[in-house]
Amino acid sequence: NRISAMVTSPSELDLMSGRVQQQPPTQLAVTDRCLPYCPSYKTMRKVLAFCIPAACDAAATIMLYTGLLFTYASTFQMLRATMVLWCGFLTICCLGRNLHIHHWIGICMIAAGSMLVGASSVLNGDPTEDTSSDGESDSAEYPLLGAGLVVAGQLLSAIQFVVEERYLAKYHVPALLAVGLEGFWGLILCFVVLPILSTVCATDGLPLDDVPQAFRDILRIPR
Repeated sequence: NRISAMVTSPSELDLMSGRVQQQPPTQLAVTDRCLPYCPSYKTMRKVLAFCIPAACDAAATIMLYTGLLFTYASTFQMLRATMVLWCGFLTICCLGRNLHIHHWIGICMIAAGSMLVGASSVLNGDPTEDTSSDGESDSAEYPLLGAGLVVAGQLLSAIQFVVEERYLAKYHVPALLAVGLEGFWGLILCFVVLPILSTVCATDGLPLDDVPQAFRDILRIPR
């Protein structure tokens, strides 16, 4: 007929008559489906990026409470407000934002109060310090060093907050996922650092950190 005359190849006849069979999937396609999921470079980069704020958080905590050993508790609490000052400057330098006049007024007031508290603790000591029954006072050993460690720790905390905000906007990561990633890296850092601190001894012969003893003390607490 006319249709058969127009068709020149057997494959076209098969196509028109519906006798074309589907080709079986190749072995390569089956192998690809059987391979395990491999995260992409962008995914791994997002996961690794949140190691930086986790490390800043861990270092800030260490510096804060090490500074508390050398200075007064009241000075420690007052100097923690310097994080607002650091966050303000880092917001301008790293995020490119502008602060309004009321922001600068608050930053200047916090800076003035922090300087007064730090200078008072170094020059005059802490007026709220406890005095024992024999007349001896529990004074801080190195108040200037303690104040410097607290301020430096707050700088690291401010870096953590600015980096978090930058990464949340850059990688489009949900806030809850970002918290989980930082906790994951913080757990890894603890597994690495705590065994090292358990082997390093202080001048009194005791380790800097004893994790088994800490768990034993927790279990001894009456409920």
